Amino acid sequence: MSDDKTATAVKTEVAKGEQKKKLYPRMSLWWVVATCFIALAAYLNPANIPVLVWKGALISSAPVIGYWIDRVSFPYGRPDFLLDLYNDGDWQIGEAIVFGAAMFRRAMIMTACIYSVGSAL
Repeated sequence: MSDDKTATAVKTEVAKGEQKKKLYPRMSLWWVVATCFIALAAYLNPANIPVLVWKGALISSAPVIGYWIDRVSFPYGRPDFLLDLYNDGDWQIGEAIVFGAAMFRRAMIMTACIYSVGSAL
């Protein structure tokens, strides 16, 4: 009987440990690396700071533009619309392929926008 209590205590401790919040949000290391590179570029050539800000703004707006191009071009082919349409609990393979294709299409449109804005700089 003590083994059952011990197993329950261990499961409770694991469950408590899993519910802990992370100290740092996702991608925080990459934010630090990017900030260090921007600081290095500003130190080496301070005259290019406005150019860095302009290029960063363009690259940051490209995914948003790509997302809205997808929404306007395919109003009934949105992934969340398809998920709600087929959300009866019994997914067929064709429905899953259509849902995956819609997500892939959106990702490719966003990638094309990011690439075209990035290569135009």
